[in-house]
Amino acid sequence: TKTYFASTYQDIWQDWVKDNFVAKGGADVKTAFDAILQAVKQPTMWDWTVSWIPTFMPDKYPHYHGLIDYLVSNRWAYDYVVFCDRMSPGLIETTTKGVFYPIEVPLLDWGWMILGAVTMVLGGATWFRLRSAKQKPAAKPVEAAASAT
Repeated sequence: TKTYFASTYQDIWQDWVKDNFVAKGGADVKTAFDAILQAVKQPTMWDWTVSWIPTFMPDKYPHYHGLIDYLVSNRWAYDYVVFCDRMSPGLIETTTKGVFYPIEVPLLDWGWMILGAVTMVLGGATWFRLRSAKQKPAAKPVEAAASAT
């Protein structure tokens, strides 16, 4: 079984991948790793959005190459792999010994999720109905009939 603790790894993602996968995986893993290294250097039109974000390791990794590097460096790919592993029954053990992912969702949590969605739909329908309802024009005041003298 495996356990994942991303917050305890205090180094740049390339070192983490090299230490945990490339060294143990052979030529195919090295080829995939080299492809990732090339991909993170690809420019995008959104690279300016991450140019001001610090890497928190200025001595080893002073700046992000761009948006793709930012996403990979902040373990979005790592989180996806962990998610996929956790969805494979019996592969990842939780912090409780003998309990494996995926964990069943408790009934109360299912209730909150369903009621939240139902409430959102009902609220939207109510808003739409009240917004589109035609307002009746205000009634004209009845003028007092002139009394005949």
